[in-house]
Amino acid sequence: MTRRRLSLSLSSFVLAVAPAVLVAASLMMATATTIDVPTPGEDVPLSGLRYKALQFEAKITSVRLEIHSEADADPVLADWSFQGSNSDGQMHRIELQLRMLDASGKQVAMPSHYFTVNPGAHDQVIKFETKLKAADWKATSKVKIVVNWVN
Repeated sequence: MTRRRLSLSLSSFVLAVAPAVLVAASLMMATATTIDVPTPGEDVPLSGLRYKALQFEAKITSVRLEIHSEADADPVLADWSFQGSNSDGQMHRIELQLRMLDASGKQVAMPSHYFTVNPGAHDQVIKFETKLKAADWKATSKVKIVVNWVN
């Protein structure tokens, strides 16, 4: 293989792989838990949604669901209030995903949003507003909560 061909092949490889490496490098850790759809107004404790290092621990500990639309409304408007804590001296950026699952476990919707967990936070409220089609809401029986710890 000539030097020029080798250089072009190497350049092509770098251009193909670089975006995937950059995306993977920005994601520090992914954690998840699955719960039944919460009863509105009740706090539901969550486990497994934490990022722990030797010096600190950041975690999401509970969720409370509040529905703001009428019974037969389309779309269904709801607030998911998560509580988070962070013993670190720096904030942590997270991507919160709510994977709405039907009775068979098939995903019917997935609202997602980025939030921050403040440095030194204790029971910080993280309010996630969702807007789902009524059919998707009615089909949902479980929610897989995924927290992507970005930084």
